[in-house]
Amino acid sequence: MGRRFRGPPGSSDCSDRAGHLVLISLSVRNVVLIEALDFSFGPGFCVLSGETGAGKSVLMEALALATGRRADASLVRVGAAEGVVTASFKVGADHPAVAFASEHGIQSDGALLCRRVLARNGRGGAFINDVPVTVRLLEQLGHRLLQIHGQHDRRGLLDATRHQGFLDAFGSLSRELRNLGKRHRAWREAEAAHREAAEGLESARAAEEEVRVRLAELEALAPVPGEAEQLAERRSFLVQSGRVLAVIEQLAAIMGEGASAATATPSLHDAAAALDGLPEVSGPFAELKSTLHRALVELGEARNLLDAVRADLELDPNELEHVESRLFALRSAARRHGVTPDELGTVHEELRDHAAKTDDDEHRVKELEEAAGAARQAFEAAVEVLGAGRRKAAAFLDERIGDELEALRMARARFVTELEELPRDKWGPHGGERVRFGVATMQGAAIGPLERIASGGELSRFLLAVHIVLARVTEPATLVFDEIDAGVGGAVADAVGARLARLARRHQVFAVTHQPQVAARGRRQWLILRSEDAVSASELDEAARVEEIARMMSGSGLTDEARAAAKRLLQEGGK
Repeated sequence: MGRRFRGPPGSSDCSDRAGHLVLISLSVRNVVLIEALDFSFGPGFCVLSGETGAGKSVLMEALALATGRRADASLVRVGAAEGVVTASFKVGADHPAVAFASEHGIQSDGALLCRRVLARNGRGGAFINDVPVTVRLLEQLGHRLLQIHGQHDRRGLLDATRHQGFLDAFGSLSRELRNLGKRHRAWREAEAAHREAAEGLESARAAEEEVRVRLAELEALAPVPGEAEQLAERRSFLVQSGRVLAVIEQLAAIMGEGASAATATPSLHDAAAALDGLPEVSGPFAELKSTLHRALVELGEARNLLDAVRADLELDPNELEHVESRLFALRSAARRHGVTPDELGTVHEELRDHAAKTDDDEHRVKELEEAAGAARQAFEAAVEVLGAGRRKAAAFLDERIGDELEALRMARARFVTELEELPRDKWGPHGGERVRFGVATMQGAAIGPLERIASGGELSRFLLAVHIVLARVTEPATLVFDEIDAGVGGAVADAVGARLARLARRHQVFAVTHQPQVAARGRRQWLILRSEDAVSASELDEAARVEEIARMMSGSGLTDEARAAAKRLLQEGGK
């Protein structure tokens, strides 16, 4: 029968490609009927076989649990406190799963260990590289590692949110997508610039009337720096001018208005004349005479100055009113603007600049509006270019998958890449259409989602056809096809096996199968057995594979002819 395989994790010969991914080990403890099973896997096409009801689906359930599928305590083996499933993946440095783990603070170092614990008391837990995580996070990582294609899995190709990415990759539309993203960003930035400028202009316009009123007031006032100080001094003088005039008039009366200096000061003149009448004088008398004559000269000069001051003080009786009106107007305007009177000139300039800027802003908003319109047109043109590329790629994809479906004896089935055009307000950096893969299983049937129209083995074969065509553009992953050959045999089973082997050149592929044509194509094969209360598994060596494939061909009654046919299948499958 072969050996019971309990090899250490990581013992298989995985590829070292930067973006590669391989499930290298699976450990199951106390899950349903499995007490303890350990597997070590390698790259390529791996086959799980066994009689109906042997427990192959339990293994698939365990693998799904390890990568985040929801479950409850009912899966814990009877008599055990908890069930544990651990799946170890070898991942290349460039694989998206590595980046995803790193984003969540989990370092991979070339390996990702996914562990799930189901406790009978309902607690349990999820772990990635022994770091406790939520089941949701484990599930998100699992989507990047593993795709189980059966009736209950919605990962990978069944995830409609990824169909657009698959189509774009198939159509080599990365350049169109980058250009669209660039045009979308430019449009959004132009729209934001126009919106910000328009909002600023609206605010400016709301204050514009007040600005223009204040500007008109200052233009009419025409303030001059230093003017308020001069006016204050003039006002102070004018207020005191009455008292000054009274003093001047008193002085004029003393000096004799309109009279000579002699008339105004007869005593002083008489004294000087008396001294002049004396014969030659000397000594003190000479000095006194000189002093009196100087006093008469100074008095004359004072009289002339008095006349000049009186002339200057011939005031306009309305001047004080005018000075005060101007001064009070300057001070009032200064208070309203919260500045000093000397700063009114600066405020005046600022208001003029603001009014001019509002006019400039109107022109700028118009320019930005035109720029945003041009950017939107460029974005919409890029959407149209990408849409045309998608339509062309969709037609070619449908044709290629149709060829694969025909080879899988599903010629009446039809695969359709549906492009639903979105309203223009829903267009974005990913284009103007929603992409979804649909199928019709027979002629004349309505197109519907893959998971709703097809079921069981039929769904798996649909997905196999899609995987074959998209293998070049999808990230490496571990693909599991559960019961892909249900209800088929002969040439169809052989076509399924050939395509699974072809797909395994890029992805690690597992197939749960009952068909010898499929099993013979596998690189390695495991036999799943079930006793009354337990499930066991053995990796088959070459001789054991001949026996198992012969059993798959002829049933329980093994014959030499069945063994010979099994050998031929294995030889052909290994080519």
